[in-house]
Amino acid sequence: MPYKQKLSMRPPSGLLRADNSSKPSYREVQRLIHEEWTSQGELHTDENGVAELAGFRGTYSLHTERAQAEVQLTAKPITQPRRILLQDCHT
Repeated sequence: MPYKQKLSMRPPSGLLRADNSSKPSYREVQRLIHEEWTSQGELHTDENGVAELAGFRGTYSLHTERAQAEVQLTAKPITQPRRILLQDCHT
């Protein structure tokens, strides 16, 4: 038997109406992802250019005046901060 897409995967569903317009639940999921579940903050380095980052699993973009880098936090759970040498970041 060929694969058939489940009805719940097509509009209308929990997030979209039959005309593909978004429901309030769609807007709430977007708000959670882009506002509440997004991290922003400042890191400070020590005299050796090392900063520590502790956070949820995922990709973090770090920017300085002279460098930028992406850092992956993959351990589950994050129990210790990840030490990052910012002087090795690419410009």
